[in-house]
Amino acid sequence: MPGNHDRFRSDDGDAGCKTFDLSFTGLWGQFDPDINSAVLRSGQSALGIVAADFCLRRNVDASHPTNVYKRGQGYAYEDIVEKLVKKTLQLRSANEGIGIVWAMHFPPSDKRSGVPALLGLGGLLELRFFHRVVTAAVENDVSHILSGHLREAVMLQERGVHIYCAGSACGFGEASGNWMHLLEFRVQKGKVSVEKKVDYRWIEAKGDFFESQAESA
Repeated sequence: MPGNHDRFRSDDGDAGCKTFDLSFTGLWGQFDPDINSAVLRSGQSALGIVAADFCLRRNVDASHPTNVYKRGQGYAYEDIVEKLVKKTLQLRSANEGIGIVWAMHFPPSDKRSGVPALLGLGGLLELRFFHRVVTAAVENDVSHILSGHLREAVMLQERGVHIYCAGSACGFGEASGNWMHLLEFRVQKGKVSVEKKVDYRWIEAKGDFFESQAESA
């Protein structure tokens, strides 16, 4: 699943690069450059993961001044939201009792979209029009969304939708540390819940990841 850095066409962060699709053909973009899905099975239970690419298509889709905000913002394009819903309905139609989780690089929330360290610029990491995703999730009974982008290990909530933000696993010098996360989902009659969530933080002195509590907001 691509993030904003995967869509940069230049060192200046211009939007719209397709190299990610070409590099990962078969894993992403083979059938649709905007969306992909997978079905995981365990016994009689099935979990569908539907991933969407909300990276900027054009620089002008970023907030003004675009030369600043194009680097970190995403955009909840209506046609991609519609594809998310359509794929969700298709998976439910083809797999009785399947649970659905959505995944996207940009968390659909404005609770952590600002970057105070960068001149106090609010919204620099924003998914523009994120409410479209939240509304679609609520209307289609999708209660869990996996994301990242913020470089923080934090769980957010929007209208009852749980948004799990993965901390950066291997970015150098991350202020919030480096993280990996283990989530176990339970699916019962199409309803999804998190049975277990374990967060692991990199401890430099020990040279490995160790269990640690991530933040909730």
